[in-house]
This record gives sequence, C-alpha cells and structure tokens, in this order.
Amino acid sequence: MEPLKTIALVDDEAAIVQVLQFACQSSYTIVGTARNGVEAVELVKRTKPNVLVMDIHMPVLDGLDALKQIVALRTTAVVMLTADQNPEVARQAMDLGACGYITKPFDCSQIVPAMESAWHRLQTVNALEE
Repeated sequence: MEPLKTIALVDDEAAIVQVLQFACQSSYTIVGTARNGVEAVELVKRTKPNVLVMDIHMPVLDGLDALKQIVALRTTAVVMLTADQNPEVARQAMDLGACGYITKPFDCSQIVPAMESAWHRLQTVNALEE
C-alpha cells in the first residue's frame, strides 16, 4: 500500500479550513482548499489528492452531492466532516462511498487517523475491485 502523501480540504468556514491545515501541514502536502462542492469536485479532478476532507452542508453544491461525483473518479478517499449529529447522515455518506466521517466539533488528534484509515480503505477497495 502507498503511504498517504497529499490531501485537500473543503469547508465553507475559513476557520475550519485553517484548523485542518494546522492539524495536517506537518504530515502531508496540502494540494488545495475549496469552499463548496463545485470547487471540491474541480479541485479533485485537477490535483487528485489521496484524501479529501469535506464538509457536508455547504453552499452551491453540498458535500453529499459532491461526494457522488468524487467517488466516481476513484482517485481520492473522502472523509466527511459535519456538525450534523444525525446518525442517518453518517450512514448516507458512507453508503455514497465516503471512507470516513468526523463530527464537529472535533479534536485535531482525530484528523490524521481518520485520513490514514480512509486512504487505506480506498486502496483496499480498489485492489479488491481489480
């Protein structure tokens, strides 16, 4: 399995993106950030990060609709991030192909393990499908 090297971050709240950048910058190369689902899909198509951490509730195109498009590319593991405490939202995200799920507020120590697990899961699924 390849090690996790590149990540991208998507949230409509700039402060959340800054916290995520702080939590990840020493471990990974951050290839980009975005503020909505449309920008997230374009970012993934352009940079193909190993892992994308993306909020669910965003303007223009929400995270779940963006997730459908990103999963179809088969290049990037997606960890969903949300303040929504409804477990059904988590199930829906995982059913759509998310490789991980974190609720806000989160502890920065949760981010790296969630991304590592998501990257491993994507590689495993891709290997099984081959």
